[in-house]
Amino acid sequence: MRRIALLLIPILAMVLAACSPGGGSDKTVRVRMHDDMRYDPDAFEFIAGDTVTFEVSNAGQVRHEFFVGGVAAHEEHAAEMREGGHSEDAHSNPAAVSVPAGASGTLTYTFEDSGNLLVACHEPGHYEAGMVAPITVHPKG
Repeated sequence: MRRIALLLIPILAMVLAACSPGGGSDKTVRVRMHDDMRYDPDAFEFIAGDTVTFEVSNAGQVRHEFFVGGVAAHEEHAAEMREGGHSEDAHSNPAAVSVPAGASGTLTYTFEDSGNLLVACHEPGHYEAGMVAPITVHPKG
C-alpha cells in the first residue's frame, strides 16, 4: 500500500500542476475566422508567461490572417500590407499566421508581459471592417 502511495504522489503533483491557474502554462486555443470579419472567440484573456498555441481555422471563402501584437506592431504590419506586401510574405513574423480559405494553421505565442494586445487581420479591408479582437494579458499571481 505504501508503495502505491509513493508512486501516486508524483503523478498527483503533475496533475495538480497542469490544472492549476497561473502563468507559464501551455494552452491550446481554437479560433475560427469568418468572412463576416470576425474571430470566434471574439476576445482572449491570458496570464503573463502563458505560452499559447492558437489552432486557427478559416471558415470563409477568402484568405484571413491572425496577427498578434500591440498597436504599433499592427500599424507597421498594416503599412507593409498597403505597400504591396502579402500575408504569405509578411508572415516570416513569428506573431502571425496567414490562412487560405477553408484551411487551418497554427501559431504559438508566449505572452511575456501583462497588458493589452490585439489580434487582427490585415488582408485588404478586413481590419477596417472590424476583423480585430482584444487580448488582455493579466499579471502573474
